[in-house]
Amino acid sequence: MSVKKKPYVLIANYILGLATSCTVQPMACAHKAPCFPYYLTASKPHQTLCSLQCFQWILDGSDSSYEEMTKNQPSSLCLQKKSFSLLHQLAISLLHSHPQFSKQQMQSLFVKALLLKSLESDENFYSLQERRSLLFSLSAEEAQFLQASYNLDNFEQMLYLEGGATIFCPIKQRLLANKDALLSLDFALLFSFCSLSAEKSSLRSSSFLSLTQKDYLAFETVWESCHLLSLPKKRAEDAYLFCIEKRAQLLHWEVKKSNDHAMVRLSALLRIFSPQEGSLLKETFRSLSFADRESILLPFKEKTGASLLSKNLSSLLIGLFDDPLSGESPKEKLNNIVTQVLPFIAHIIKDATEQTELGLLDPHVYLDFQSASLCAKEHLLDPSELSYQIDKQGNVLLFSPPEPQK
Repeated sequence: MSVKKKPYVLIANYILGLATSCTVQPMACAHKAPCFPYYLTASKPHQTLCSLQCFQWILDGSDSSYEEMTKNQPSSLCLQKKSFSLLHQLAISLLHSHPQFSKQQMQSLFVKALLLKSLESDENFYSLQERRSLLFSLSAEEAQFLQASYNLDNFEQMLYLEGGATIFCPIKQRLLANKDALLSLDFALLFSFCSLSAEKSSLRSSSFLSLTQKDYLAFETVWESCHLLSLPKKRAEDAYLFCIEKRAQLLHWEVKKSNDHAMVRLSALLRIFSPQEGSLLKETFRSLSFADRESILLPFKEKTGASLLSKNLSSLLIGLFDDPLSGESPKEKLNNIVTQVLPFIAHIIKDATEQTELGLLDPHVYLDFQSASLCAKEHLLDPSELSYQIDKQGNVLLFSPPEPQK
């Protein structure tokens, strides 16, 4: 009697097959090859398939790939064809920079890179034997390439300027350690971009709702800042300040005072890019009391971004912005987040900073808002009754008020 494998095991085996095959056949759509139950679409193996699909669309670069990738994106956010073409040119330049790999081998390398990243955290999906099998199947050339390029742990923080100049320090160290690191860095950036887009996409759709023009603009800024670091005299602070200036230009803002600098960082966390959105943010911000404005901007005022390290704060804010409970219009949503949520978050950051100064919290630990983003949105939008705790690992834990007894 044959044992019926669980669906997630089928996904894992399918991905392992892609990684160990000589070629990777383009998929018409990530959720069609093969067909898996939709309740698994949040799983890491399924996201691996979607990341691969994203990379294949970009590597192909055709009009049909662009249309397939963007067909469900709102017109106001849709990835522009010019931006898609520039991503394609980056992918093609990777092939030219690594002539030892064919187009199909580059796709296979991408799958293996995704697997290596996935295997680090998803032991339930892959056995120890399968992980060893994948590692032993790598050629010396592949292993050397992937070791130098497959992962950027702080990629999302670079995209949304969360963490200050320190987020660019590992990039500078990598470039100093290896003269050829810039080539592998381009692969790492594109790999991280596709991976992040898949994680945040609507996985029931063949269109990537999250890889919009806004995401591309953030990626382009990070890519340019990382290439700036390849210049011998440029430091992490230079890359960080370049991002600030580039963001300010998109918003038609001037950065002269510390408050201007802090507002740009805040706009990055809220993923605001257009002059119209920037004007709305400033208008909403002016409605706050002076004390609230100062408390919100204080962690972001340092020119070098030398503030408390945090992560997943942008995801929390955008999750609120995407939720219907936040308001009916973008203006109402932004108003509720700025006036209700940001003062509460500022209080948490201030408390964490004080705990760090007292030695109660490790200054090298990230203040992580991932668990906080799981809190019910109606409580986050009205946090007056919320309580919180910051554990030793830096996780921000929110506690909702108890339900009234009937």
